[in-house]
Amino acid sequence: MDVLITAGGTAEKIDGVRYITNTSTGSMGKALAEAFGALEEIGKIWYICGPKALRPATSKAYIIEVESTDGLEAAIRRQCQDSHIDVAVHAMAVSDYAVERVTTVGSVADGVVDALKRAGDEDAGLARLICNAVQPEGLPEDDDRRLRAYFADAVRNAYSLIGGHAGDCAYGGKLSSNIDGLMISLKRTPKVIASLRGLLPDALIVGFKLLDGSEKETLMKAARELMERNGCDYVLANDQAWISGDSHKGFLLGRDGECESFNSKGEIAAGIVRAALRHCGATAR
Repeated sequence: MDVLITAGGTAEKIDGVRYITNTSTGSMGKALAEAFGALEEIGKIWYICGPKALRPATSKAYIIEVESTDGLEAAIRRQCQDSHIDVAVHAMAVSDYAVERVTTVGSVADGVVDALKRAGDEDAGLARLICNAVQPEGLPEDDDRRLRAYFADAVRNAYSLIGGHAGDCAYGGKLSSNIDGLMISLKRTPKVIASLRGLLPDALIVGFKLLDGSEKETLMKAARELMERNGCDYVLANDQAWISGDSHKGFLLGRDGECESFNSKGEIAAGIVRAALRHCGATAR
């Protein structure tokens, strides 16, 4: 039985030396790989992880290091195409956002002014909208939406300090530390887990759902929605407030409605391994 595990966190470039990342250490992925690696039934473990993620102590793990969400997607797709995978556990903390644009307050202001100048000849009603916007009575709803959309478009088209890639800066590979009013616009990254079922139609897929400071009912609902939306067989529901060192409370939800609770990373890893063995018709030793 061969296993694919994602672990750690992704990092999205701002410029050539700066990143947006998260606090994930990969300790959950490490525990999973070691739990799977301890079994004779397990052949290879494809361990796809961020650069700073902890590495598992098992000779069965093949380390595939990635940096960004795009890199993670490419690595998963390549591994799913090149290898037979029986179990996929997506424990990686993937960034929800990547950098779309790096600009400044001044550049945004210039962009808005330039846009207004261009619109002066094209949109006779724009000046009326702007004047009405500062009146106490405000704007009719349709005009309000129109004006907001117009300015949002002007902001999106403001001069960017980076090019097509976050490392391509107007000032070289590193943004100057002397720039005032720096602004970063973010775009949503694709949900990696959404592609797993299509790539692995017959594999067991385990997803993770992490919230922060949520009620248990809210977390469970979010975990079930993740399961249904992405075709997962199991989802590990946990909350950031429940994690401290190896103390890690979590609930493993299955498609048939079962739910197991755990209190540590070791317990979570063992529970997921048991579920995988049941699914694949093997017996834990």
